[in-house]
Amino acid sequence: MEDLSTHFLSADEISELFGDEAAEQAKEVIEENNDQEQEEIKNKQDENNNTTDEEQPQESGGRKSNQEDTDSAGSPNNFFTSIAKALKEEGIFPDLDKIDDIKDAASLKKMFEEQVDSRLSQQQKRVVEALNYGIEEPEIQKFERTIHYLDSIKESDIMAENSDGENLRKNLIFRDYINRGFSEDRAKKEVEKSLNAGTDINDAKEALASNKEYFDKQYKFLLDKAKQENDAEIAAKNKRIEDMKKAIDEQEAAFGSITIDKATRNKIFENLTKPVEKDSNGELLTPMQKYERENGKKFLVEVATLFTLTDGFTDYSKLFKTVENKAVKKGLSNLEDVLKGSVNTESGSLSVMGGSSDNYFSQDFEIDL
Repeated sequence: MEDLSTHFLSADEISELFGDEAAEQAKEVIEENNDQEQEEIKNKQDENNNTTDEEQPQESGGRKSNQEDTDSAGSPNNFFTSIAKALKEEGIFPDLDKIDDIKDAASLKKMFEEQVDSRLSQQQKRVVEALNYGIEEPEIQKFERTIHYLDSIKESDIMAENSDGENLRKNLIFRDYINRGFSEDRAKKEVEKSLNAGTDINDAKEALASNKEYFDKQYKFLLDKAKQENDAEIAAKNKRIEDMKKAIDEQEAAFGSITIDKATRNKIFENLTKPVEKDSNGELLTPMQKYERENGKKFLVEVATLFTLTDGFTDYSKLFKTVENKAVKKGLSNLEDVLKGSVNTESGSLSVMGGSSDNYFSQDFEIDL
């Protein structure tokens, strides 16, 4: 029987997928399972050694079955299924079901996420969802404290015939009318009517239920709105990336004359879109964003310079004209140096010095001035 811990996922890989704690638990479970399997194999071998010749055909069949189990255990599907089964048997995830559906790293990761999510309270789920959608923490706290307070009110609290009970009834009725759109003065008058009529206890019970429904709906509305905005932002981001990818793929040349091959275009796209690290706030940064964060002033100066030299990214020929002009000036300067190194002959002709027997000046040619 092979050691399952050597197949497909190392401890570091499990840690990267599911976290250090999960990796440690999985490692312990696998090691324990391997010990048990080795013990079973040893016991089986001892039984086989004590088997008579008449029992050998059955023994042979048994060995075939064991071999099949071994081959199956060595497969990727059985490996991930074995981890899930062991986690359930060890009581780590006792409610885990459909173990046979866990056949790869993706399904195992999904199982971990579902198990963690199932252990969260409704309040924790709401808070996680709200934070994921970018709702500000003070706003979340305001709703959570209100809902928690309303859920904590008992019927006996409302019926209490003391100042606390009366104040509670007043507040519940008052807030209910405010939620319905009444002004504060009108809401206070309705509270007084309820007290004077002696219906404040029943009115407060109804107001409690109405307040719960109101704040639950308001919280849900806030979450739905944040979710829609988040989805719209993601869709817009994906559209920008698609448009950018299309523009890069259609770009056959850079700066008007530099040919760009497919590999270079892919690299350009990755530099613009592929995250390479996280900043201190957990925000993912692309190579371009990383460079800008680390070289903010230089980045802006370089972009502004390029923008200026190209008339707002419209005329890149100026960049190459500058290079061409420098090349021409350098050529003229070299020619001037050659001419200055020449000497006049007595006949008044100009003889160019520095020639050799292997160039065009090796013959007795003269230039008449």
